[in-house]
Amino acid sequence: MELARHSARYYETVGRCQTALTWLGASVLACLITLKLPPDPTIAALLAWVVGSWMITLARPRIGLYLLLVGTMFIEQNDPPGGTFLFNAQIPFFWDSAGFTPLHLPVSPAEFLLGATLVGWLLHGLRSEKGLGLRSNPLAVPTLLFAATLALGAVHGLVTGGDLKAALWEIRGPSYTVAAIILVPALVERRCHLSRLIGIIVVGVLWIGAEGLWVAGVDLGWHVTRVDTIVGHDDALHIAGVLVLLVAMLAVGGRRWQKLALLAGAPVLLAVLFATRRRDAFVALGLGLLVVAVLRTRERPRFAVQFLAAAAIAVAVYGVIYLALGTHPTVAQPIRAVTSAVAPSTERDIASNAYRHYERVGLWRTIRSSPIIGIGFGQKYDVPPQVFDIGVPLYQYITHDDLLRLWAKTGTIGFLLYCFFVGSTVIYGMRVYRRLHDGELKALAMFGVCFVLMLLAVHSVDMAMTSYRTMILLGGTLGSMATLERIEGDEASA
Repeated sequence: MELARHSARYYETVGRCQTALTWLGASVLACLITLKLPPDPTIAALLAWVVGSWMITLARPRIGLYLLLVGTMFIEQNDPPGGTFLFNAQIPFFWDSAGFTPLHLPVSPAEFLLGATLVGWLLHGLRSEKGLGLRSNPLAVPTLLFAATLALGAVHGLVTGGDLKAALWEIRGPSYTVAAIILVPALVERRCHLSRLIGIIVVGVLWIGAEGLWVAGVDLGWHVTRVDTIVGHDDALHIAGVLVLLVAMLAVGGRRWQKLALLAGAPVLLAVLFATRRRDAFVALGLGLLVVAVLRTRERPRFAVQFLAAAAIAVAVYGVIYLALGTHPTVAQPIRAVTSAVAPSTERDIASNAYRHYERVGLWRTIRSSPIIGIGFGQKYDVPPQVFDIGVPLYQYITHDDLLRLWAKTGTIGFLLYCFFVGSTVIYGMRVYRRLHDGELKALAMFGVCFVLMLLAVHSVDMAMTSYRTMILLGGTLGSMATLERIEGDEASA
């Protein structure tokens, strides 16, 4: 009894300290607004966001997690190329504060929110008998090893004279993934919490479909071939991922409203995916569907017949449309995605493939120059003269091939740790899928495995690691996957 009394008193004291810290931080920031900083409306708006987000997430860190995912799904990181306009691309959620305020802070509003959520999680872990929850996170060890790789690579690059801005651009995306994998299992305790996260993703991707439809119809008058893409490059991958999630839900199980919503929105999502004309998104979609088929067939062999029948119908419908419209550049995207890697048929694909080839030549030279520990983040790789500025920021530091770039920057040791991280998540996801009994949870485990492998394919041809939204979505997906067995076990024992 005495021990329980002391324990309760300890947690009550920690809770009071947490509340005091919340109000102290709010008061200090309010004083800065009033006394120290210039009367600039952007500064006032930023600090109001910081005060509000910190007060909410220090008290309820799970709300911070929801807000981060909402910002990820509904706010663009960049404007789509080609002159199309998206109003939510003007919201500086992922922009450095230095870009829209007089403050020289290389921190974005998303990072302020993420920092508040991390601090709230730490404080709640101190006041909870369960602690921080790292021991119950099956992905904690590979994730923390990957985090150490990123940190050491950044320190190595900066100590040897690397550029701070370039280093931040390189490690931000993977760091968001690490943070989400740690936060989600610690804050998602029940099925309802998990369903909210998945619901945000589903509604967010349906919003992307509506956004693409608006751009195609209103901005472009349905002449979608006038621009290279109608939504962001990362949006195409998100659409592909959620279409795979829909197939997983149909094959195994899922929330009724989520399946119905995705089924209703699937035609629009497919149309936007075609109009976006991203080769890597079509390859990722095909790979994800193949993984769903393999996992489900091993468990239920009859699914192979169903999958092949559905695939044959889809190919037949596509063939009829293709023959009716001829070699229309939008309709021909799946064929282009398969053939352009080995036999590109357009000048754009030929130039794109050549550019990526010369990037890889420079990366291999860089790897050979420092094979063990790499050159570090923030350092330029050995840029060939054929690689020039094509409108990609920091093109001398960041390449389309994320995997070789990571190898060049962190060396063989860091690259092997990254492979351990990816391999651990895939193996764990497949094991969880086999052990689970609940259809909804099994579908989410299947989706986790698919999304990791889809991103792995994209990493070799595009700059997915610098897409903050995609990396947060990856971390949220893997973090959710790490909660599935615990949630099913808790429900069975209740």
